[in-house]
Amino acid sequence: ILEALSYGIPCLITTGTTLENTIKESDAGWVCDTTADAIAQTIERAVTERETLRDKSYKARKLIADKFAWDNVAKQTIKQYELLLDKL
Repeated sequence: ILEALSYGIPCLITTGTTLENTIKESDAGWVCDTTADAIAQTIERAVTERETLRDKSYKARKLIADKFAWDNVAKQTIKQYELLLDKL
């Protein structure tokens, strides 16, 4: 999922996937239930919402840059360590 998002490919994922909330919050794809009917309906929705692909593609790349790029992950990790050390 992360690799597809990094290329600007909006993802269709099912509920229970670890990135479910992240995809919803960032609007970088579609989330649906795990039934065949729900998946089929969501694929149809994605096709009919073609005009949103450019925007979702941008949001997918932005999501990766903001949350998953190594420099940002390192900064977030250091921040969490600092918060823990402040509590000692």
